[in-house]
Order: sequence, then structure tokens, then C-alpha cells
Amino acid sequence: MDKYLTNQNTDCGYAKVKGEHVLKSRWLKVSMLILLVIASIGYAQKKETVFTELKAFKVVKANNVEKFVNADKAKPGDIIEYRVVTNNTGKNGVRNLVITLPIPVGMEYLNSSAKPQIAKASLDGKNFANAPLKKKVQGKEVLIPYSEYRSIRWNPVDLGANKSVEMRARVKVSLPAKKN
Repeated sequence: MDKYLTNQNTDCGYAKVKGEHVLKSRWLKVSMLILLVIASIGYAQKKETVFTELKAFKVVKANNVEKFVNADKAKPGDIIEYRVVTNNTGKNGVRNLVITLPIPVGMEYLNSSAKPQIAKASLDGKNFANAPLKKKVQGKEVLIPYSEYRSIRWNPVDLGANKSVEMRARVKVSLPAKKN
């Protein structure tokens, strides 16, 4: 994981790895650890190897065609597509693998952008409920704004030997990144 995160003093940035720009930040390091822990929970029954990688691309529209470009810089209003790629390099399949994508503060999850569709969401990264999230306000049930989502989670998947799965979701940059 550290080969993607070489600058520990940077709140938000990107590193070029294998020709792609990969988001690097303290947040990403924590997120990757969370993803690896969650992936390992569903995988604990076997001692094979599962790798999870998080990639970030800026979505740019030109002539009504979407292009994915290096996400080395992002500003408020930009759309970022996160891709969570999980590889099972083991000889055995993995059952009930749970994949969770933390959404950093300053980013707003874009409804219906996840592929496959998300099953659950969280406001704190710990407590998950079926998406879309709802709350009661003055006795009425209302939808919680997507800007308040701090994590999304897909349904558990089974991942065969030497197979991979990719989950995608988009966020909108809503606040400038804080600088130290």
C-alpha cells in the first residue's frame, strides 16, 4: 500500500503509478486500510491473497462524451470517479467479500453513480443502513442529503480464484481541500 502513498505530509494529492494517477492522502491511507480490513473479514476462512486498490479519475465531458483523465488536481464542482478493484490471486474462491468506499469530507456522493448499485450507506463510516438513508423530521420521513454520506457499501460478493471485481462510484468536490 505504501508504494502509492509516498508523501505523508500532504493532505490531498496524487501519485503516478503504472501510468495512472492514484489519489494519495492521509485519508486514502486510512480508507485503504479500512477496505483491506473489511475485505479480510469476509475472507478470513482461507489463507489466500486478496488485494484491494483504490483509483481516482476526474470525469471530463467534451462534446457530450465522458473522458477519464488524471486526477492530479481537483477543484469544487469537479466530478471524481473512484474505482475499487479487488483481486483474488489465491487458488480458492472468496465468499461474502464486503467492499466499502469511504467518502471524504468535502466530497458529495452522486446518487445512482455506483456500479453496481450500492446497498448500504453510512453517515459515520460505522453504522450502515439500506440506501437511500432516511430520518424523521417533525414526524415525517425525509431523505438524508447525499452530501452527508461518509461511506457506501456494496452487497457482499463471491470472488472466484484468480478473479477480480471492480466497484465504481462518483463524488462531486464540494469544498476545497484543507492545507496544513
